[in-house]
Amino acid sequence: AVVSTQSTGVLGGRSDLRVDKLKDKRICLPGYDEAGSWETALGYFAWRGWLKPSDRCDPLLTVTRYFGDSCLPDDSGAVPDNWRICAACSRGLCSSETEYAGQRGALKCLLSGAGDVAFVHLKAANGAANDWGGSYQIEGGSSETGLKLLCRDNSQTTLDGWAECNFGTARTAALICN
Repeated sequence: AVVSTQSTGVLGGRSDLRVDKLKDKRICLPGYDEAGSWETALGYFAWRGWLKPSDRCDPLLTVTRYFGDSCLPDDSGAVPDNWRICAACSRGLCSSETEYAGQRGALKCLLSGAGDVAFVHLKAANGAANDWGGSYQIEGGSSETGLKLLCRDNSQTTLDGWAECNFGTARTAALICN
């Protein structure tokens, strides 16, 4: 079955980033094989003309030319180790072995201070906020409250403002058992 969820850009509670100011910012992505959440968002950046395809039409090269150091865990071998797109991963590991792998891992990457924005499914952001009780510790011991969504119109909103503040519907595969 195909499950739909919204692709969101998530910020920590104190961030003042705008969607049109993400050039050279550090991004946290769930994984190369979890493309729905981040490819949907990056499609928006391409549509706006901010993200220009590389000469070879290589999406990874395109991402590394626009964003700063990032974390995109991958076990398929598509992402070369120690490449700029892996620089923000914990210990530079660019695999599912990193604590920053998966939807929740991308949020952990953000909250650890390794990234400026995480592109994840809305369900992951809501689940993390519920589990963390609305506040969390970030690297260095300071406390943050509230995750925020980065909106296409350069605004920010709380997670419950997702209907107007998302990058589009991301489709994911799921096995549903009865």
